[in-house]
Amino acid sequence: MSHQQEPNLHALAAEASRARKDREQGLKAKYRVIPIEGLEQLVNDPSSPLSFAQRKEIRNYLLLGKRELKTELERMERIGHVYEKTGMPMAVTSFSAYTWLVHSIGLSGTLRATMDVLMFFLAVVIWMSINWAAWRRVERARKMLIELGKVD
Repeated sequence: MSHQQEPNLHALAAEASRARKDREQGLKAKYRVIPIEGLEQLVNDPSSPLSFAQRKEIRNYLLLGKRELKTELERMERIGHVYEKTGMPMAVTSFSAYTWLVHSIGLSGTLRATMDVLMFFLAVVIWMSINWAAWRRVERARKMLIELGKVD
């Protein structure tokens, strides 16, 4: 069983090394995604056939990957908070634009009242959907950051 795994472990180590070097040079990695759990087990397993240099490469790759992920999650969380703050102004702006349009066209009566009610509900839906998306994004990022904090 371990004979069958050896080439796979060496391939993972080589792939991790190439991906890290490409990232350092600013290139996008064109390799498949390497499961972090498998690499961590590989590095921490004393019986794995990896050399010291390969273990070091993989550890560097894992550290770099976690830092990049953490930075991306923090960015996601910030964007989510911005969405939370802009949800209401966007809804109000869309309703204000509608009101200006109705005044400029000169709609009145029952049609105007119906349009007002529909646009009000549309503005509320816009506001709620933006807030819902922002809340989900913030919560997802926060949960992953907490998990990363436990790993680091």
